[in-house]
Amino acid sequence: MSDDLLAPTTSGTDPAFDLDRSETGMKAAMVADFHASAAALRPFATRDKVVIFGSARITESSSLYASVRTLAEIFAASGFVVITGGGPGVMTAGLAGAGSGNALGISVELPFEDPASFPDIPVITQQLFFTRKLAMVRRTKGIIVVPGGFGTMDELFEVLTLLQTGKKSPTPLVLFDPDDSGFFDPLLQLFASFEARHLISPPDLDLFRVVSTEQAAFACVEDFWSNYVSFASDGTRGTIQLHHPLSPAALATLETEFEPFAPLCGDDALKQLTIRFDRRNYGLLHRFIRRLSVSV
Repeated sequence: MSDDLLAPTTSGTDPAFDLDRSETGMKAAMVADFHASAAALRPFATRDKVVIFGSARITESSSLYASVRTLAEIFAASGFVVITGGGPGVMTAGLAGAGSGNALGISVELPFEDPASFPDIPVITQQLFFTRKLAMVRRTKGIIVVPGGFGTMDELFEVLTLLQTGKKSPTPLVLFDPDDSGFFDPLLQLFASFEARHLISPPDLDLFRVVSTEQAAFACVEDFWSNYVSFASDGTRGTIQLHHPLSPAALATLETEFEPFAPLCGDDALKQLTIRFDRRNYGLLHRFIRRLSVSV
């Protein structure tokens, strides 16, 4: 992807013409990426999907590679499609673990990195990073982040922002450190400093979980959806669709524990729960959804 599609050029006699040409190139790249990713995702439209983000630089002999491969195997065995960035390292490990029919790679054009290559796993290439990220996370039921560098942190922070603002519907986000190395500790300290300076709200820290085993990472996703189906809000109320209605005792307990959402109104016939919600407190909503799995 040429830089002149990312910023206007000043060459030529008519800067306005060059600007228009640059914008046209950007639009064409976006549309081409959207079409390519939609076509690649279409065969998996009816299946649950999980995305794994992580470093392209880890080697096949590393323990991290082995753990990601095992985690992908666990998800695939439970019916999930595993989506990765379609490059080397963690991305290849996820595709290899999930295997044929259960994996999709969505790569990006880079001069120093070749896409993963499998005879029986589709790997497509996008021109733009932001269209690639959108394709990867838009319809996923879980997002796993393992140790990585700038690219992985970019993906993590964008997902956190989408979840915090409700631009992505509630979805489990898991920081997975299989070596229990403390890789995410500096990040957690940074988040704590955000909270101390009132730059984020305390419940924003409920937007994610940190785990160190493959089974715990899988459980974070599986448990999240065990009773929760979907959420919608009109600005004053939120409606949660459930697999199983809540008992009066469970409703009463949740109403006490989650006072900002009270009153809670359950409709057993519709398997539906209505809460007070102002479209702001998505971190607390994530905590509430996790509680639904044990509050039937």
